[in-house]
Amino acid sequence: MNPTLRALVEAGALASSRAMSRDQWALTSAGRGRLSRARRFAKQLGLPESPQHREWRHKHAKADAEIGHYREGVREALRQAAALLNDERTDSEAWRALAERLHVRSELLFSAIRCLREWAEPDHAQGDADNSRPLEDRRRSLWHWNEDA
Repeated sequence: MNPTLRALVEAGALASSRAMSRDQWALTSAGRGRLSRARRFAKQLGLPESPQHREWRHKHAKADAEIGHYREGVREALRQAAALLNDERTDSEAWRALAERLHVRSELLFSAIRCLREWAEPDHAQGDADNSRPLEDRRRSLWHWNEDA
């Protein structure tokens, strides 16, 4: 950063000062003009899509295309659960397998619904992060949509 800051100060775009033992930086009028021109030029260039927006668009489209399949997967697992409930001879291994299948299919449906209804399109003013769930939980919903049990 220091070489960039020095170059901007030398170009007259930034002014530096020191207050309370800390360096402070401020745009000069020339710096504001330079920033304004850069923003206009960037709009004219049509900058490429950001990685966070590309991920949002890709996952949103996938959720939209697959949500019916995910709903049917949960319905099928629930039909299997009803059949197991009606068969008192069912062993624990069948229930363990069904529990995993139901968990994975429910996670896929949860993730698709969240993506379609609750994950706002990034506006690029700040980073896009979903920190409301533990990382391990986010991994399945973000990177393993093709997995099924």
